[in-house]
Order: sequence, then structure tokens, then C-alpha cells
Amino acid sequence: MKSLLFLSLVISFGSKAEVGRSPAVVGGVCDLDIATTKIKPESEKIFTQDISHKVTIRSDLNSAGCSSMPKNKYPDSVFEEHARNELHLLFQKYPDNYSRKCARHFTALGLKKSDFVCETPAIVSIDFAQFGCEKKIEDGTEKITFAGFTQAAVKYQQRGYQLVEKSLETVQKEQCARVNECMEQASDKEMPELKKLAVVACKNELAPVSAGRAPAIEKDASSNDGKRIPKSAEQKEEKTSVKESSAAGK
Repeated sequence: MKSLLFLSLVISFGSKAEVGRSPAVVGGVCDLDIATTKIKPESEKIFTQDISHKVTIRSDLNSAGCSSMPKNKYPDSVFEEHARNELHLLFQKYPDNYSRKCARHFTALGLKKSDFVCETPAIVSIDFAQFGCEKKIEDGTEKITFAGFTQAAVKYQQRGYQLVEKSLETVQKEQCARVNECMEQASDKEMPELKKLAVVACKNELAPVSAGRAPAIEKDASSNDGKRIPKSAEQKEEKTSVKESSAAGK
């Protein structure tokens, strides 16, 4: 997800801060990293997929493993635990492989990868078939181990949605709220810096940068203190009138 820091300053809390009270404080630091995107309304969609996954459980050298169990197989609960752990790692390591249905949907809408999110899949159900227990003889040492296996039919679901940019006003309001949360947890020593952040983050409005020129700067001829003051509109008008009068008299 895209994120932007309006403020580059973060405050490290001391031992008096109650770090665990609010998500605004993460690891003792006032977290001002506000996401600038949000979920587009009515863009959420649930995708369901079915895959086949082979689960193999090898016994160690000191165990007979599946060969000593009823029907020469591990219980379904053991296979399911292994299957869930393996798939959880696969979902994280190869997200694109398990998000193809979700990704196809959003790319077909003309969206770039940065414009949508396909969340980590969640397993809905696991069914097993074709159980077996294989005898393995290690090359060289001739040591014997056993491997129990099954073919798992896995159904998983995945949530996907489109992202849109938040307005600058919305991001600033969220950042102001975050600073206020941090201030509620801060010690007296930390308050001055947080108050400085609040001045920037909690402006009443966002003022866009003007494309017009700033007033000209000149030294004040009526004093010798060297101060620089903006030239007023009246001074400009007076100078213009003098020029016009001079031109008319020629």
C-alpha cells in the first residue's frame, strides 16, 4: 500500500510512555506514517480456488513412523496440520502463484498492480485421499525411514479490492488524530516536540502554493536599520501614477 509522510519528524517515547495503549505508538515511536490510499467502494471481491497439494511426513531415523500406525497412515489431523503449515509458507513465499484469479480480474479492468490488492489466501477446507506409507532406504548408509503421504484437495478464498487515493485533507486529518493520540500517552518531557508536530499536522486547512509572484522586497529608505520590507500595493500604484504623469507632460 502507498504511504506518505507529511512530517519527517518522529518522536521516540521514554520509559514513562504507555506504549501498549494505542496503535499510534509502535515500538515506542509515534507512528506518523499514514496510508494515502483507501479501498474503493464496491470494489471488494472474494475469489475461491481449488488446488491439489501433496503432503509428505518423513519419520526420523529412530522412529517407525507411519509403518507402526493403524492402516499404515498418519491421522488426518496430523496431515492437516502439516498441510496448513506448508500452504501458509507457500502463500507468503509465492503470492503471485496463488493470486492469479484475483490478479486476472483486476488487470482485466485495466488496473496496474499498484492499483489493487490481493490479500493472503485463507484456507476454507482440506480433504484427503490416496494415503500411503513408503519405505525409504538412504543411499550409502542403508538406513531405513518411512514417509507417510496423502494428496490434499484444498479450497481457499482470497479477498481482493481496488485502491484509490485519499484527499490531502483526509490524510492530514488522520495524521492530526495520530499526533493527538501520541500526545495522550506522552510524558511532560516529550510534549514540546509533539506540540511542534501538532502545529504542522493539525492546520485548519491546506493552503495550496500560489503561482503568483510574492511582493517585491526592498530596504526601508526612511530608516538606517537595514530592515527589508515588502513593497506595498499603494507604493506600486503611486510609482505608476508618477510615470504616467511624466509621460503625459512630454
